[in-house]
Amino acid sequence: MEHALPKPASDVAILTRSLEHVLRAVIRLLVGKLSLIRLEELVRKIYVQESEKQLKIDFPHKRATLSQLALLTGVDTRTLTKLTNSQSYSQPAHEDESFLHEMTPETTIICAWMTDPRFCNPSDGKPRVLSLGGKKPSFSQLLSCMRSTRGITQQSIIERLEMAGTVEIDRKKQRIRLAATNYYPFITNDEIGMLDVGFYTVALLLGSVASNIRRARSGEEKLFQRSSFSYHVPRKEMSRLRRRLRNLLKKSDEQCRAAIADVEDDTPQPGQTFAGVGLFYFESEAAG
Repeated sequence: MEHALPKPASDVAILTRSLEHVLRAVIRLLVGKLSLIRLEELVRKIYVQESEKQLKIDFPHKRATLSQLALLTGVDTRTLTKLTNSQSYSQPAHEDESFLHEMTPETTIICAWMTDPRFCNPSDGKPRVLSLGGKKPSFSQLLSCMRSTRGITQQSIIERLEMAGTVEIDRKKQRIRLAATNYYPFITNDEIGMLDVGFYTVALLLGSVASNIRRARSGEEKLFQRSSFSYHVPRKEMSRLRRRLRNLLKKSDEQCRAAIADVEDDTPQPGQTFAGVGLFYFESEAAG
């Protein structure tokens, strides 16, 4: 007799739904800027590192074993050993040149074009003008050397690079020239700034959530964390709502800055803590 699988516990379903919301918002910003392969690599490393930290908290007087780490991560011990012994494990990804140069198939191509002696001039290091195909050095040859571009057509890569202004193409002579040496051809300086501030704000909010979970278990007073919203705001009222809330947030920001300035020290010194608040407006067409 077959037994039906038990339904997932409601708390597991809630956690999964919440995680989907967060990941979908983050990934929406990463599409075209960071490949799935690199994202998986980064998440795997950070997950293992955070699991090690948790084991140190749970067992402060014992050395965490691979078996315990495997239990927390769901990764087998052989893979964990390979990961934790790798040179990049203890190095932040933003300081790892190989990681930065291979964030997307496009960045991998640009990096190789600028560093591989087959595609750049050894004397001055400048990237060569390549033929689109046939005579070497060619763009086709460059693509064939890149593992990260397997299964991607030459035309699709060229369209992306040309759209970003990274390459210039002489279709009459069937040649392609690298016009920009930016490793991140699809991110403007403004976007970089907004992403940096935005992700930093998200990290601070999630830090407050983690702190409140810990404080709830210990009985400590929880940090203030609130959201005010409605799913039923008429579109015709959106402009007025934005203005009103913007003014309220500006006043709150001024009051918060004044409160912080009233207690902060003038210079860095021992015994100080990083503390503050985050204020932002949000809206979305998707309800729920």
